[in-house]
Amino acid sequence: MGYDLHITRSDVWYESLRTPITAAEWDAVATASGIAVHTPGDADIAPLYDLEVPDGSTVPLQWYEGGIISYGSGHSDAAILALAQLAARMNARLVGDDGEQYDPSTGKPVAD
Repeated sequence: MGYDLHITRSDVWYESLRTPITAAEWDAVATASGIAVHTPGDADIAPLYDLEVPDGSTVPLQWYEGGIISYGSGHSDAAILALAQLAARMNARLVGDDGEQYDPSTGKPVAD
């Protein structure tokens, strides 16, 4: 079973529409950051993005209902740090499925 990470501005990731990152804003940030985009043939499906991480891994991302989702499990420490820094550039936070937040300077979970 996968464990997703979420870039959101809301208190909890599943309420991202309350303080959304718009699809246009995300696309602009992704483009400016050099994040590769793959547009599906179905217009109803949001494009998929690939964030290349300094450790050589690639992290899949997708905009969905006001937030950005990084699907999968086993995100490397470098991937978590890159995602947390990307979130900070958008005045947002990186949050795991269980609600833990990650520090953009270390990539480590923030203590409650």
